[in-house]
Amino acid sequence: MYKHRHPPSSRFDAIDLDPYGSASIFLDSAVQAVADGGILLVTCTDMGVLCGNHSEACFGKYGSMSLKAKFCHEMALRVLLFSMETHANRYKRYIKPLLSISVDFYVRVFVQVFTSASEVKRSASKNCLVFMCIGCGSFHFQPSGPLSEFCKGTLLLSSLLVGRCIEEGLSKKYPPAMGPPVGSLCDQCGRQFHMGGPIWKEPIHDAEFVERLLKTVKEEPGLFKTSERIIGLLNVIQEELPDCPLYYSVDHLCGVLHCNTPSLVQIRSALLEAGYRASSSHACKEALKTDAPHSGMYTGKPKL
Repeated sequence: MYKHRHPPSSRFDAIDLDPYGSASIFLDSAVQAVADGGILLVTCTDMGVLCGNHSEACFGKYGSMSLKAKFCHEMALRVLLFSMETHANRYKRYIKPLLSISVDFYVRVFVQVFTSASEVKRSASKNCLVFMCIGCGSFHFQPSGPLSEFCKGTLLLSSLLVGRCIEEGLSKKYPPAMGPPVGSLCDQCGRQFHMGGPIWKEPIHDAEFVERLLKTVKEEPGLFKTSERIIGLLNVIQEELPDCPLYYSVDHLCGVLHCNTPSLVQIRSALLEAGYRASSSHACKEALKTDAPHSGMYTGKPKL
């Protein structure tokens, strides 16, 4: 692939990496050899590394510390996307995730690769660290860059305090984010935190791409022997909350609260009635994605 980096006309429209184990050693060449707007498909089967059993090996391969947690399968996807983004950034390129799946014994991501030096400046704001309590398992995010854009260059001091983008004429500056988001001990159980990441914190699917793909499979189910499974998977992915990274595990959550385990439908209904959003996740059948605050979840509010 290194031979097809230059000239740009020699680059590939699509590259599919599906090695045995980790694809990390191929990412650097792949992000350079794919055409602007081309698609890059990557599969990794080293789930023990990506899911937190060997965090130090994950840092060596992907530049991120994985966590052994209930949400490890989605975190594995976000670790891989973070690694791909950082590889692309070195060459003034960035990625746009189209579809990211964690199924069976592997993770597989579909991304587009684009070239833009100005967009690369925003990359820090797309990644974050994860603070996970070793007691109750609650998790919090520390963004690496500013959370939103701020378009008044004259208010430099105030924008630095809130960690926002500063626009000065045609150029933009992205100061470091403010933090940390938590104290030294968990406010729910008083235990300490493990710190993982960085991980990709932006949406891991493109809604329009998933919708088109689902429509195509439904119209021609005979194309694949596993069409029913593909349709089911894409339907679940379509319902996932795009702006809520990671998820709770219902059985673990009820274990922490020392209560009987209600159905996922009951929990989601309670959250919806309390004014929050909730969804499942394709990565785990017991998963619960929600924008409800941790304080509400771990004190039993909304009441399940």
